[in-house]
Amino acid sequence: MITRTNFLDLLGGNTRKYHSCIITSYTFDILFFEQAVLPRLRRAGIRNINIFVDAKMFHKQLENFQGKEYLSQNRDYSITPVFLDGAFHSKSLLAVGNTKGLLAIGSGNITGSGLSNNEEIWSAFHYKNNENLTEGIFSKSIKYLDSLKKYSYAANLKKINWISENSTWYSHLLNRNSDTTNQLDGKSKISIYTTNADSSFFQEIITQVPRNPKEIKILSPYYNKSGKLILKLLEYLTPDKIHCVVDPDYGNIPIELNGHPSIEFSEWSNLSVDKKMKKSLHAKAYQFEYDDSSIFLLGSANATSEAFGTDKSPAKNAEILLKMENGSRRDYFAELGIKFPIVGTLNLAELKINELTHQNDYNQWSIKILHAEFQDFLLKIYLDKILTTELILRIEDADLRILIDKSIKISEPYAEIDIENITHKDIFRCSLLKEGARISNYAYPQNSSDLLGTNPDERLARWGEIRTHDIFEGLGIEVFLDFLNGNKLFEKSSNATLIEKKQEKEEKVPDPITTDEFNKNASNEENENSGQSHLTSLIEDFLSQLVFGTTEEVEISDNVEQQAMGNIEKPANDAPIVHRENNFSYSEGLRIRKKLENVLTRIIDYVDNYTINLYLRSTRHSNDLNLGIDHLNAQLIGLSLILKYLSRPFDQKSIEITISYDEIKKLNSLEKKYSLVRHAKQNGNPNGIVSYDLDINYIEKIVKEIKNNKDFGLIEIDKDNIKENKHCIFDPYLNQSACEEFMINNLGRLLYAILKEKILVEEKQSARKEQQINKILQYSILLIYNFNWSKKDLIYRDLILLNILNSFPKQSSFNQVVDTLKTIAESENNHLELEGKNITHLNRLISKYQSFIEKVKSNSSNIKEELDPILENRIIYSTSYGFAILKDVKTNKRIDLETPLGIDYQDKNLYGFSDVFIGENVKVFEN
Repeated sequence: MITRTNFLDLLGGNTRKYHSCIITSYTFDILFFEQAVLPRLRRAGIRNINIFVDAKMFHKQLENFQGKEYLSQNRDYSITPVFLDGAFHSKSLLAVGNTKGLLAIGSGNITGSGLSNNEEIWSAFHYKNNENLTEGIFSKSIKYLDSLKKYSYAANLKKINWISENSTWYSHLLNRNSDTTNQLDGKSKISIYTTNADSSFFQEIITQVPRNPKEIKILSPYYNKSGKLILKLLEYLTPDKIHCVVDPDYGNIPIELNGHPSIEFSEWSNLSVDKKMKKSLHAKAYQFEYDDSSIFLLGSANATSEAFGTDKSPAKNAEILLKMENGSRRDYFAELGIKFPIVGTLNLAELKINELTHQNDYNQWSIKILHAEFQDFLLKIYLDKILTTELILRIEDADLRILIDKSIKISEPYAEIDIENITHKDIFRCSLLKEGARISNYAYPQNSSDLLGTNPDERLARWGEIRTHDIFEGLGIEVFLDFLNGNKLFEKSSNATLIEKKQEKEEKVPDPITTDEFNKNASNEENENSGQSHLTSLIEDFLSQLVFGTTEEVEISDNVEQQAMGNIEKPANDAPIVHRENNFSYSEGLRIRKKLENVLTRIIDYVDNYTINLYLRSTRHSNDLNLGIDHLNAQLIGLSLILKYLSRPFDQKSIEITISYDEIKKLNSLEKKYSLVRHAKQNGNPNGIVSYDLDINYIEKIVKEIKNNKDFGLIEIDKDNIKENKHCIFDPYLNQSACEEFMINNLGRLLYAILKEKILVEEKQSARKEQQINKILQYSILLIYNFNWSKKDLIYRDLILLNILNSFPKQSSFNQVVDTLKTIAESENNHLELEGKNITHLNRLISKYQSFIEKVKSNSSNIKEELDPILENRIIYSTSYGFAILKDVKTNKRIDLETPLGIDYQDKNLYGFSDVFIGENVKVFEN
């Protein structure tokens, strides 16, 4: 059915229908896409967005870009430039869901003109699993679009592969061998044709069209000046005539065909068309009319030999076309509201022709940047060749200001460049220069962390829904905690890999490979994090921003399309979000505390599964399972939650109730059900009678249950004397088991793993590892100073702090650490403090630590004392066990050490290391 609509409306608003899409376009407008198209895709549930564009045209947009203030900070859609000698001119959209698909093929680009201001023709098809009406069309389209991934690298390549991994029907059609023609009814059939500058539409389509049509009608904005394709059609098919519609104000005219007896012309603006169709012509369509049948072509191909090729040569462009064949005569143009005059009346000689030229920038580039992306502190670029001379890598922001000019030498067609001092959100384009002149195209570096956050995996999709809300607003935290507890995030992986320390091995010289193979190998090695590691990274980054950072709220309004069409005003700067502290009810507070404790317990068990072998003396080999990035992420998730909810109050209004009971088990169930708090003193109650504080919200329910249950009796209830009790989700006294074990024991295991160098990651993750360890240490220091320590426990506090200081990389600047802690403590979203006295104490402890470690390095005798029981309860240091309290000196010079880095010896009432030997002299730390 032919209707007039915006083809994006076909996506609908069902957020469960589609999860991924592939878009192809010759030109691509970043701002228009983000303002007008991206919200439509999001409303349809599409997260994994993949865009292929012509490299030359995309370079021109980057070269002349304006509008930084409207640019999204979270550009999590992938853009892959396609480098061809001709043009990558295909225009299509494929939306993919678990069981459904939508395919649109047409003439419009992803720009304001292509989707709003030009006259375009699109054809759309739906697919539903196990329905074969459109299988052939979808199968051919999927194979064509999947073939484009040869231009994709790194995260972009992974995103394309996710589609088949998450949709079985897509994978089935991708591997299906079948006819690409679909029979729509008894008279009509439809076929799809594609070329990537490797085949000829003229050979595949035109040579199969019956000869001697009555008329060929052509609607196209662009023609060869010589009319080469039209002459070929005339020569090969011998129609009675060819009638061409042209748009002199917009396109290219076949001026050399003027006066040809078999070729007529009409001007688009003078055509009798639907009143709504008064926009610039950009549609491409071809109708072959016979006495008893019709053939209609539509798609991206202009009426040029570059688009169609010839009977002897392939096309120069990448194009996509639909062929519709009807067994009876049908005027598709008339159905579209386009009425060709019986006789063309346009005299081309009377037109003032403004020839459009397209400069090929490829000839100016000595080297092409095929792809660029960044993660953590590295920019990764993929090149088409190697230039051994010294080059300058230039990175610029969206205002085209230079962020960095860095001298580099490229020995491989894939390179990693340190960009530690550049803010990620400022990066917009990069290029290569030699002797001050640019020798490459502009590339568009993309944030691989953002891209990898769009996996259509159901867990990641669920996380995507959660992260769009303020989880600290209302009871959103419960939804978040249920997600953490229910998605197997903190479980020992069944396919955990062993990462060993690098050893010197004899290197085998590899066989030489091509540049393209090298780049693909590099891409395949990139971002091989497990889904679990990636998801925990996303959650940790998100929590870090919410707890400590300021965020900008992005609102998707209903009029974004209208704004994108030209009425855009610069938005006012939003104030940073300051999360409001909601008052939880007593039952809500208890419920949230329980869920938080469950999360902490799961993280504790997760880390413990990987660290237990560190404490087994029989384990000496290096290929045990080691801690990795996902364990660091897990620890940071737990720390962020404690930081957010430490000392977070919730109130209870309660009355006193006294109950009689027969069975203690049934009483325990009643206590749990109504969160009854038993009085410490029962004021002389006899056996079988107990007094409680009862939350006032449970009065009616518990009274009803007691009256209807013979196992209990209501002795007294004092409704008039309402007491107000204060509680904390996590109180600052370290007397809640999960919080205490997490902050002391679990942190200690991580510190011991750092000491033993048992947190091993692949080289490409080393920067992330260091970043996460630093955050763990900084968050832990802030938390330690926000707990209340008794005087007798202060030595244990200092012991933990010393081991934290000892875990920072040796080149760390402790002044910078203290400054960072101050910044975190002063965050508007953070209610914890770092008081002046604590800063003074920390600086003093850092000074003592640095002085002590210098003496250790110089093997100074000033800190060494002979092992003696008199040293018990003093802090000592060893390279094997870090800082510890000397608890027991035995006659054989073996010792017991108390330290959170150890394990629990319940039979000895010791947490640390038992019966170890570190020498006859020990290094004593004077606190």
